[in-house]
Amino acid sequence: NDGIAVYRAQNYYTELLWQYLETIHGYDKAIHIFNELVIHFISWQMLQGYLHRNLCNVLTPTEMNELLPIMKSLLHIP
Repeated sequence: NDGIAVYRAQNYYTELLWQYLETIHGYDKAIHIFNELVIHFISWQMLQGYLHRNLCNVLTPTEMNELLPIMKSLLHIP
């Protein structure tokens, strides 16, 4: 199942990141850094949703097709 595979990969790399942060910075600082990362990820996700909604309302289908593939990928535009 792809969902389980994604979960396992995310879990593996999250654990690896935590071990790295704890080894390099210590437990207390690792908590702070990890929390900051989570805050940034949530902010980026909210910004991506905002941009997606607004671009879909502002751009014509032709303009949407002219976006670079990397932009389409980042904004989840088919």
